[in-house]
Amino acid sequence: MAFLSILWINNYAPQRQAELRYITAFTHLASSFWIFVAYTIFAANAYVPQWLPGWQNNYLSWSFGICVVSGLQMFTSSALFFWDGVNVQKRTEKRKRANGTSGGISHNHTPLSEELELCSDQQNILLESDV
Repeated sequence: MAFLSILWINNYAPQRQAELRYITAFTHLASSFWIFVAYTIFAANAYVPQWLPGWQNNYLSWSFGICVVSGLQMFTSSALFFWDGVNVQKRTEKRKRANGTSGGISHNHTPLSEELELCSDQQNILLESDV
C-alpha cells in the first residue's frame, strides 16, 4: 500500500506533492486509530460470553499480534509521510526563494487553450525552418 501511495504521489502534480503527503499521512493516521480501536475492543471482550458466540475459543493468537503490529506500522508510516511532507514543503519553498518567486504555492496556471496555441506556434516554427 505504501509503495502504491508513493508511486501515486510522485506522478501527481509537483506543486501539490507536500499537500498529498499530508493527506496520505492523515489517512494512515486515521486507519491506525481504527485498527487500535478494533483490537482494543476485541482484547477487552475476548472472554465475555455475551459478546461473541463460542467465547471459549477466543484467544489472543498470532493473528491478533499481526493486527497490533499492523496498527503500529500504519502509525509509523503516517509519521514518516508527515515528516516527508514537511521536508518537501521546505525544499519547495527554498527552491522558490532561490528562483525569486514567493514562498507560497501559486495556483496561476496557463489555460489549456494558450498552451495549445504555444504548441502549434512551436510546430509551425519547426515546419517553416525545415522548408
